[in-house]
Amino acid sequence: MPRWIGSLAAVAGGLVLLAWGFDLETVKGPLQGGATMKVNTALCFILAGAALATMSARGVPSRAGSGLALAGVAIAVATLVEYALSWDLHIDQLLIVDADPTSSPPGRMSPMTALCFTTFGLAISVSRTPERLWLREPLAIVALLASAVATLGYTYDTQALYSAGPYTSMAPHTALLITLMAIGLLSQHPAGGGLSGVVLGRDLGGATARRLLPWALATPLVVGWVRLQGQRAGLWGPELGVAAVVIATMVIVSTVVLANARSLRASERTERAAVAELRELTHTLERRVEEKTRALSEREHHLRAVIDHAQDAFMAIDDTGTIVDWNPRAVATFGWLRDEAVGLPAVALLVPEGERLSVQQVLEQAFVTPPHAAFSRRIETIALHRDGHEIPVEASLSLVKSSPGWRLNAFVRDLTTSKQSEARFRALLESAPDAMVITDEAGVVTLANQQAERLFGYSREEFVGLGVDILLPPRFRAGHAVHRRAYSADPQSRAMGIGLDLRVSPGLARLTKSPTLSTRRTQCQDDGGDGLNVKAPTKGRRC
Repeated sequence: MPRWIGSLAAVAGGLVLLAWGFDLETVKGPLQGGATMKVNTALCFILAGAALATMSARGVPSRAGSGLALAGVAIAVATLVEYALSWDLHIDQLLIVDADPTSSPPGRMSPMTALCFTTFGLAISVSRTPERLWLREPLAIVALLASAVATLGYTYDTQALYSAGPYTSMAPHTALLITLMAIGLLSQHPAGGGLSGVVLGRDLGGATARRLLPWALATPLVVGWVRLQGQRAGLWGPELGVAAVVIATMVIVSTVVLANARSLRASERTERAAVAELRELTHTLERRVEEKTRALSEREHHLRAVIDHAQDAFMAIDDTGTIVDWNPRAVATFGWLRDEAVGLPAVALLVPEGERLSVQQVLEQAFVTPPHAAFSRRIETIALHRDGHEIPVEASLSLVKSSPGWRLNAFVRDLTTSKQSEARFRALLESAPDAMVITDEAGVVTLANQQAERLFGYSREEFVGLGVDILLPPRFRAGHAVHRRAYSADPQSRAMGIGLDLRVSPGLARLTKSPTLSTRRTQCQDDGGDGLNVKAPTKGRRC
């Protein structure tokens, strides 16, 4: 609004200057025989209107706008000095000569107009300085009241309101434009406060002001004008006119106040209903949040219990490699208490120096994995106990989302017992007097002892991955494969082929390495513990 009003005032001032140049009386003064807008007045409108139009959206004028406003103030102050000291500074007819005999002095704007431009220009100028911003509204209100009184004088046809004694009167369009500019300036406050903040606010006070102010301003104006016109027309005398004004004002104001109160009451009921609904929704939300919090707490408690009672050591590592969680089994496995381990780097604390590089690479790979891609890895490595001895371990790693980011959960199993059991098993296997071959479900050899190497002529490395059926003569392989698949379909611990003889064929290419091979009976053992009676062939004989 200030930009539109400022542009309108500047254009109006320019039109009046053109009217003086082309001697258009209707534009200079709309009322025949009435006061005209002087040349300096039109120039001040151009300056003040341009200053108002260049204000920012926050109500702060530009540096150029402030300079234009001060230029208008200079013209207005010089005019007031001329009136006060009866001087002639030769500025009134500097641009165009005014030959109007009714103007005193000729070409000079009225004192009220000069006062309005002075206060208005200063109000714009102080808007750039936060320390002087409080002066803006009082100065603008002075300009508004002075121009509004002149406008009211023309409305009521009362010369005393727009003319100051023998001096030049304020023209009607001058009074109207200054009133509009003052309203535009007051409608925008840099800090969002002042009268504009009250009237334009979105709260209840702003709504009430916008409803009542138009009636408060318009009611006395309209009722007073009607009363004055009726009295001049002889329809009623002064006493009846005053009574009519009072009664009409009371009725209009009371109606507006009651209508506003009714509207506020409806708004209050709506607000109360909204508050009650909001309170109910808040209560429901709080209850749901409490239920969710309880469920999450129970879930966390259950998860904590699972972790604390896990048979494997558990630790959680953040993206910096620092331990953030540690269960009791980890205390028993590595010897570090939880308070001691949490906050320390996992690799430096738990991994021997020779294994650190490979483990660190696995951790780095886990955290560079995109969040949408699941990371899961099982590794075997050597861990370090608090007292310095090494522990063979198997770690199951998985990357999970946590509240501050991502963390790597690790379940670590101590393989010391299983390694010892495996070593004992291999010792027993090697010390057995008979050849022993272990196969998987597909009949592929996974383990063979030294006696099997000697019996069949295959090395340990050649045995692993070899199909067990290759040890049989070709004519027996198909039948043996059927029996083996039948056993794999129902793998129960039971004896197989007890009392039966089975011929096997040693590696012919390796017979020269076993010159003492002779016919004997050998007991073989499979994964299920079933016995097979195998009869070895005589040296040099094809079976």
